[in-house]
Amino acid sequence: MTQVASEGVVYANIYSAFPQIVGPNFVTGYDSGLQISLANYNEARGVPRHSHHAFQRTIHGTEEVLVILDGEGTLSLYSDNKDLVAEVPFASGTIIHLLEGGHELKFHRATKLIEVKQGPYVSVESDKHL
Repeated sequence: MTQVASEGVVYANIYSAFPQIVGPNFVTGYDSGLQISLANYNEARGVPRHSHHAFQRTIHGTEEVLVILDGEGTLSLYSDNKDLVAEVPFASGTIIHLLEGGHELKFHRATKLIEVKQGPYVSVESDKHL
């Protein structure tokens, strides 16, 4: 994992390889707004049937996870003051967990990705600022 931080603020965690541990491997802390597991399962093991209890959570901000299925590019991370914090290259197989600040993606070739973020979504005006 590569952590992108500046002045005590963690802007993103970048994962480019799965651990060799069999089973779930949660890479986020218990206090993270999104719980992320990089899991390896063999055919002899599944995930037991389960459900999750409903309860209210208080969420600050909007965390996002990007899973780069195919492609490559550069992730630019910005502070809340709109200052450039870092530029990080990414490629197929990279998982990006965005935590704070702003971000921009530039693709160097055709790219397919999965984007997961906290909802509910209201509108561009309510959710985003540049």
